[in-house]
Amino acid sequence: TVPVAVYYESLCPDSIQFFKTQLTPTWNEFSRFMDLTLVPFGKSKSNGLFNLTCHHGPEECHGNKVQACALVHIPNNSTKVKFISCVMEYMEGKNKMSAYPDKQCADTVGVTDYSTIRNCVDMQEGDNLMRSLENKTRDLGRGDSLSVPTIVFNSMFNETAQMMSLTSFKSVLCGYIPGNDKLKECSGAVVNTATLTLALVTALFARLSQ
Repeated sequence: TVPVAVYYESLCPDSIQFFKTQLTPTWNEFSRFMDLTLVPFGKSKSNGLFNLTCHHGPEECHGNKVQACALVHIPNNSTKVKFISCVMEYMEGKNKMSAYPDKQCADTVGVTDYSTIRNCVDMQEGDNLMRSLENKTRDLGRGDSLSVPTIVFNSMFNETAQMMSLTSFKSVLCGYIPGNDKLKECSGAVVNTATLTLALVTALFARLSQ
């Protein structure tokens, strides 16, 4: 399997679009090839007392914590991804003050013990999980240059893979799967290193020309 980590925010429009158009469809087809880690923290910051300030306000802090708790307390990987995808897509275009759809999505995807998620959010466990996600995000070493979402393959950030993944995640993933030439799912979809590099150079040139 290919280790894939996604660093994102629960109310970030770009994160929502990535889940909706890239991650969820690819997971549904390629989950057996992915060792997926989701890190809902992004550009949040904490002070010494661990009062969180989140990129899209306190509502996002709540959403991030709900997701962190769900990722720990939903035992089945497939159900985890379904739940996260549900809450992310539900918030697309919604006012951030809208009620967070955690209970609704738990019912939709068949979470059998929602109370464990709710208790985690309300108790110290939720804060501890957010500390852990903050450390994991910091360990990525991107600092203020962190993009949201950030997609990392094989525990190593690659700018070209990052840029291509935002619109062609399946193709980039196929490029990391050993023996991808034997997979019918990857037929015509593989993006190799040379293609990634060319895409980055083209994008940078376009940016400089603006």
